[in-house]
Amino acid sequence: MNILNKKFKLFCLCISLILITSCGQLPRFEWNEVEYNKIDEMLNKNETFYSVFKRDDCPYCPEFIDNVKSVAKEKKLKIYIVETSQMSKNEKNDYSEKFKEEYVPVIYYVSNGEVKKNILGSITEEEMENFIE
Repeated sequence: MNILNKKFKLFCLCISLILITSCGQLPRFEWNEVEYNKIDEMLNKNETFYSVFKRDDCPYCPEFIDNVKSVAKEKKLKIYIVETSQMSKNEKNDYSEKFKEEYVPVIYYVSNGEVKKNILGSITEEEMENFIE
């Protein structure tokens, strides 16, 4: 009886560890406001990510951001947001060269350090859902 009880406890411990470990790997929503150098670093490391470039005084940005954020929450995406008014002239030049864009709002999908697609100007929730598929 004692051996059976120990085996049961060991089994429960193993199942608990598996559950705890796998919970850490579940996708979760993240909304990360970062400086441009973080995006540049991620590009250089060939990472895959979504990034939004916006400007505080942009009249189109609030609705764009709301729609992106709504879908990102629902789909548990990690999004990096860059405020372009805080970028230096050199950073803006680097951004224009690497992303082939200088206007906002815009969202990019970068895969293995390469810009694969983007949406500029306005985005509905439906367009955002199609964009991430």
